[in-house]
Amino acid sequence: MSTNNIPDSTGLTFEKVWHTIQKNAKLMRMGYKRSQKEYEKLREQSEKTDEQIKKTNEQIKKTDEQIKKTDEQIKKTEKQIKRTSKQLGYLNNRLGDMEEYLVAPGMVQQFNKLNYHFSEVTRNYKIYGKDKKTLAEIDMMLENDDFILCVEVKVTPTEKDILQHIERLKIVQQYFRDRRPKEKKVIGAIAGTVFKDEFKNIAIENGLYVIAPSGHTFKIDVPEGFEPQIFSGDSK
Repeated sequence: MSTNNIPDSTGLTFEKVWHTIQKNAKLMRMGYKRSQKEYEKLREQSEKTDEQIKKTNEQIKKTDEQIKKTDEQIKKTEKQIKRTSKQLGYLNNRLGDMEEYLVAPGMVQQFNKLNYHFSEVTRNYKIYGKDKKTLAEIDMMLENDDFILCVEVKVTPTEKDILQHIERLKIVQQYFRDRRPKEKKVIGAIAGTVFKDEFKNIAIENGLYVIAPSGHTFKIDVPEGFEPQIFSGDSK
């Protein structure tokens, strides 16, 4: 009879003990494998996290570089704005200078030599519609008993400025037609500090007086045979 199956005082036999040891060993191996898988999973997750951190740091670096470039661009833009503001200020001053010259007695006298004899000079005259919106704004308006001369002042007049002034003159005639005891004839002029010949010709062809620089003041450019256009209120 084998002694392996002889129970001890607790009732255990060698086979039961050996079976329990094998079972525990199997459980330990299974637990180890599970722990090994979890460790590998954690290691992979850690590697992914490290890679993500690396990418995030690279993105932060790129963002910092972009912010730096943006700051530099903002500084350049601010400098450009300052230069532009300075230039606009200069142009505004030049426009102011032009108007001062134009309202000077010498300019009125030049028109008087053309037998207009203007007695009234108004600056920045505005015409409003029924809805209180501005229909037209005249930089300078010279008047006598028979004529209203509307002067548009530009630094560098263009064809667009000329055509817009023509439409403005039609509005002026239409506006005053029913508001004055005596209907006056509306004529126009364009003044500029830099007046290209091609635009002078367009203005003259449309019956507008051209006022251009001459030394320290301005002169009226009146070609031989020039006749100013008399504008009506018909805008068509």
